[in-house]
Amino acid sequence: MDAMGGHPRKDDRVFRAWRMAPWVRAPFLLLRRPGVATALIAAAFVAALPAATAAPFLSSSANATLHTQIGLTCPASVGDVVNYDLGIYGTDDYANPAPIYPSPSPAAALKAALRADDARETKIAKVAASAGGLSAPQTVWHATNSKAQIGQQSVAVTSMTLPDFAAHVHQIAGPSGPGVWIPDGFANAYHVKVGDPFVYTSLWGPQTKLRVAAIYTDLRGDPNNPAFCSMHDLIFGPRGAQLANSATAPIVLMDRATFLTGVVPYHGKATINFALADAKIPAEQTSHVIATIKTVNRTFPTLMGPCQGCQSSASQLTAFATRSQLARSGIKPTVLPITGAGVLVGLVVVGAAAVFWVLRRRRELTVLSAHGMGSASLGVKAVLEALPALVTGAALAWVGGWWLVHTAGPDPQIARSAIMDSLRATIVALVAAIVVVGIAAALRARTLTDERRIRHGFHLGRWPWELLIIGGGVWAAISFGSATVTRDTPGGDGGLVVQVPPKLLIVPLLITVGCLMLIGRLVTLTLRARPTGGGRGSAGAAARRAPEMDRASGIADNRSPAAGRHHGGGERARRTRSMIWYLGWHRVAREAAVVAVLAGATALPIALATYGDAVTRSVQATVDGEAKLLIGTDVVVGLKQTIPVPAAFGNDATEVLRLTGVSIAGNNLNLYAVDPAQFSKVAFWNDQIDGRSLSSVLAPLSEPHRPGTPFPSVTSGNVPSGVQAPTWGFPTATKYDLATYETLPAEQGSYKSLIVTKESLGSEASQAQPQMWIRGDPAAIRAKLATLNLPVVSLSSVDDVYSGTVFQPLTYTFQYLTALSILTGVVTIVGLLLYVEARAPGHRRGYVIARRMGLRARTHRSALLVELAVPLIAGLGLGLGLAMSLTYGFSAGFDVDPTLPPHTLITLPAVVIIGIGVAVAVVAVLASSFAQLRVGRANPSEVLRDTV
Repeated sequence: MDAMGGHPRKDDRVFRAWRMAPWVRAPFLLLRRPGVATALIAAAFVAALPAATAAPFLSSSANATLHTQIGLTCPASVGDVVNYDLGIYGTDDYANPAPIYPSPSPAAALKAALRADDARETKIAKVAASAGGLSAPQTVWHATNSKAQIGQQSVAVTSMTLPDFAAHVHQIAGPSGPGVWIPDGFANAYHVKVGDPFVYTSLWGPQTKLRVAAIYTDLRGDPNNPAFCSMHDLIFGPRGAQLANSATAPIVLMDRATFLTGVVPYHGKATINFALADAKIPAEQTSHVIATIKTVNRTFPTLMGPCQGCQSSASQLTAFATRSQLARSGIKPTVLPITGAGVLVGLVVVGAAAVFWVLRRRRELTVLSAHGMGSASLGVKAVLEALPALVTGAALAWVGGWWLVHTAGPDPQIARSAIMDSLRATIVALVAAIVVVGIAAALRARTLTDERRIRHGFHLGRWPWELLIIGGGVWAAISFGSATVTRDTPGGDGGLVVQVPPKLLIVPLLITVGCLMLIGRLVTLTLRARPTGGGRGSAGAAARRAPEMDRASGIADNRSPAAGRHHGGGERARRTRSMIWYLGWHRVAREAAVVAVLAGATALPIALATYGDAVTRSVQATVDGEAKLLIGTDVVVGLKQTIPVPAAFGNDATEVLRLTGVSIAGNNLNLYAVDPAQFSKVAFWNDQIDGRSLSSVLAPLSEPHRPGTPFPSVTSGNVPSGVQAPTWGFPTATKYDLATYETLPAEQGSYKSLIVTKESLGSEASQAQPQMWIRGDPAAIRAKLATLNLPVVSLSSVDDVYSGTVFQPLTYTFQYLTALSILTGVVTIVGLLLYVEARAPGHRRGYVIARRMGLRARTHRSALLVELAVPLIAGLGLGLGLAMSLTYGFSAGFDVDPTLPPHTLITLPAVVIIGIGVAVAVVAVLASSFAQLRVGRANPSEVLRDTV
């Protein structure tokens, strides 16, 4: 009563209601309803996980890009490389040499040079060590202008010394005393053995007489030797020289004293390599190491004394760091839309969980509304009850996002700043989830109060507004870039990095969401329009209908009782199957809207996960295909002479004779004489290139040749087909009957390929370059080559084609899409949980009534399986169909380098598709078993009393 003796005012009633136990104890009430709590935790987890994952993923991608580049680079030189002139002469003017260290005698000048070089190397090592981030330096002395007198021949050689070089080469003969170590190919070519004299000559100065102390395996047969990787260009020649098979001078090794005695008077160079102290340095710490490198590079010129300007320095770490940040910024515009879409999907699940909370708390909310609580107050109660579950779900998402990226991301290292950004994004997602719970619960609770919505003439839900989303996708497809391209960083320091076009992600996302929503609307309208033939309780209606079905079937068959007994088993099975399908379809039609939403929630992650994995595989297959098609296979080894294929390679290798400078009808070609059968097994090919296999392309070469007729051959490009006579700089009468194709292996630059049989070569064979094409892992092939002692003069590998570019960011982005889509597949499980829990009272009432009328538990379980499997299977079919359509529709954008053949090689993720199908089947079976377990334990008396 108020002061005037009247009834309590409404505000007083509301205030007292807020002090009631249901409000004060709200945060603890969900402990009694673990199903609701689990649904809210899972919903919050799904909503917050994308937000929690984005920042760590971007940091992981930057670290992965950095570490990939470091891994592809020689460890000894990835930090800093300092080069300077070595010896007493600092000029290349051999006619008028100018000594840097004036001295009355060459011997004294050599000693002064040695002391000066040793002193500056010690000082610069101390500077690097004090600054930190770089390991102890490796110093290599070398001279490329050396010449050796072997008998009557003068041979150009490259002289080199580095500490403990003997421990890093394979010795064939020797060592025997002091002297030089020469490669086996050089020794065999000039018939030199251990102990023979080795005389250095020069354009000026006296000759230096040394001796051969040992013979070792040529370094060109061991390209993975880490001790000499910084000298790759000296050993193998420049990168482009491998494809041209350019000859390089043999490497003559010696200790430092021998080097000074025989080489320094003829001018030398020194290279100091500073490796990184930590090859897995985090991207955010590279700035400290770069500062160290700059300190070293500033300090070294001050140590050179009179030789100012005769030193240089270079560091690849700066370019790698720039490239890693460029990769991060390049994928950020595509990662953020994926993250936003994932959060929105999660918030939809949060709203569904809030509605489910209202359904399970219906009685108490009705009582509270009778005490004057409006829908807004009930929404606040929903927030209070759900808050512990939402916070728990968001916390699990934050920890799970970090763990997911750390264990399955591009790189396990994640910056601390990224973890804090992840926490802030998770809090934002949590606040959004809290708001959604309050609004969704308040709107759903309006049916429990006296509040009524007033609908005007226009209602958005009645219009196909999904077409706006699809139209937005179509507009984005037309407006955004149509292909993935590479671009250079400002200043050229970062190299080439693939930029992910938003079209490949935003457009599929919009089209997928719009199509699923539109299909869901149409399916809902169709199911609701069909008559169900049942009453309100589907299980009870089915049970009541069972005797009628039995009588109708018996009258129709006109069977006697004996016949009924004889055919009773089969007839009973038929009626059971009919009951299962009737009951399952009746429930599907009754809950048409829920079924459509559940099917869409299943299809969305399946479509995006399958599409993302297909893009990742296709991009990688296309990049690998372009590199392998350019080289011809995984590894091509140039040889000094033709040799049999070593048994170590088995059927993975074949002999090839290569002729350059061949011309047919004005077209420059590279000729490859091959064994067609073995070449088809070793050379790279994909049937998508020309719609046929390589063996069928080369089939004419395997046919017997009739003397006097042109030899069959295949070529590529614009070379006219038919009988043609090639020219290659020397007389020949060979003619070929050409079959022209668009693309063939080993097309390099503007030189197309001409593939012929070995027997077609006559005198031309003596002019050909012997090669060995090898299929397999390049690293394993190099390891085998190092043990075989082959006469290697060059080596080309697929690893060299894209060594200066970064294509990983593109695949990282779609791997993120795939992983996030698979994890948001929890939406399906949460949706099934909500559906089972929401339908549990109705299922329980119907099952109790039907069981008393003869319905078996196994039949009801099968009906539940039909009810739950229909949306899951429909979602599986829709998701896979959309994924395949998107993959083939956007396949042109998967080619990251359109200038090279082949075009996109589509690779579908068969394993992922099978795994998704199995997962859907398992989820359907487990969900139906769980639903039957819930209703099977019902007490009939309690259920009937609640029904009444």
